[in-house]
Amino acid sequence: METTSARMSRRRFFATLGKSSLVVGFSLSPLAAFRVRRTAEAASQDSELTVDSWLAIDHQNTLTIYSGKVELGTGVQTAFMQIAADELSMSMDDVEYVEGDTSSTPNQGFTAGSKSVQVQGPLIRRAAATAFQALLNLASQRLGVPVSALVARDGEIGIGPTLQNKKKYSALFAGQQLSLAMDPAAPLKAANLYMLVGQPVGRVDMTEKCTGTFTYVSDVLVPGMLHGRVVRNNLGAGGAFVSKPKNATFNGFDPASYAATQAIPGFVQVVRNGNFVGVVATTEWAAIQAARTLKVNWTAGAPLVTTSDELTLEAALTDPANIYQSSAEQVVGNTATAFASAPTQVTATYSTPYQMHGSFGPTCAIAHVNSAPDANGIRVTIWSGTQGPYPLRDAIAQLLGVPSSAVRVIYAREPDATDTTAPTTSRRTRRCSRQRWASRFAFSGCARTSTDGSRSDLEWCTS
Repeated sequence: METTSARMSRRRFFATLGKSSLVVGFSLSPLAAFRVRRTAEAASQDSELTVDSWLAIDHQNTLTIYSGKVELGTGVQTAFMQIAADELSMSMDDVEYVEGDTSSTPNQGFTAGSKSVQVQGPLIRRAAATAFQALLNLASQRLGVPVSALVARDGEIGIGPTLQNKKKYSALFAGQQLSLAMDPAAPLKAANLYMLVGQPVGRVDMTEKCTGTFTYVSDVLVPGMLHGRVVRNNLGAGGAFVSKPKNATFNGFDPASYAATQAIPGFVQVVRNGNFVGVVATTEWAAIQAARTLKVNWTAGAPLVTTSDELTLEAALTDPANIYQSSAEQVVGNTATAFASAPTQVTATYSTPYQMHGSFGPTCAIAHVNSAPDANGIRVTIWSGTQGPYPLRDAIAQLLGVPSSAVRVIYAREPDATDTTAPTTSRRTRRCSRQRWASRFAFSGCARTSTDGSRSDLEWCTS
């Protein structure tokens, strides 16, 4: 599927790199790769960058990969850094990876399918090779020797194996901002010359994770942030809490528990919109207490189909009313004809239990919804461990009724989950709020803050 590039002006992009830079534009979408040459070269100073990704070396000799693909724990960040550093004869210590920020990285859809290295790796390699050839040509001109006489090592190029008269890459384009399109014909480094690819390089994120210093989305703090929880409990017989029925509809609060919830220190408000019920507080513990205290009456809806009756389950799964998304398959040949003419035919039906693609640990999201856009036109900022920053951005925009361009999603690592309850609480309370999910209950959210810090009641969005 062809992706849509990030909406970033060339002037703004280069401003982030300093006065000197060498940038290679390339596409991480194979179907869009053929457009890269003409779009990167034709871009004017104020035109939009229409290629999907960027690989840049700045004035400090740091290589940065700007990518919409995010690190979910599979090692994509380390692998991409290995590929680019090896092709450019640089150290991994001089490579940075900027990921999943809709204000600075491209729209590459979801990071999924364990195909990032397989599909995007070769494109990053070719982009790095393009940059390396440009550096060799610059060094040849500067040092007055043919390219064949040059050797590169650790971000420097010199003459011969000893790197005589060596120059750092950044010195070769000092004072210039060079923009290149990826050259599909750029020569690649021979595999036997690899120093990083194929070697047991340590994961760049593992040390901080093992020492407890890694910053997850749950570690992100915004001044004045509120905390929230979605209330999913049900008041059963005898006043006992039970799990909220599926497809249930809201049928009122227990008055006594509502009053007790309001008396909790730090409590801010109960939020309800349709069948969505949540609580917001100034501290996470107060939000937890409020969610546990508030008793909700729910009217049970139609029960979900269970896997115990395969015939009923199959009928439900194939019912068009239950299909919310479909995709077109690529069909080659005629399977019906081929099957009918086969000398041996075997037919069987297989079914497996539902497999949830869910978080293995507590997770959260943070949202900050402002009443007016900032200087960059952003009204909503989301911090989330999402696999798809841009799809989430569009979903949040639809949820809050604002343009997608007014929403910024920043990827912050977490156990692979996201939600829309954080912007819901943020919009109502006008304060930044955090939604956390753990066990059966959860959320932490950001609320919207006015310029004078006051609060006002706004319509809640259904989550």
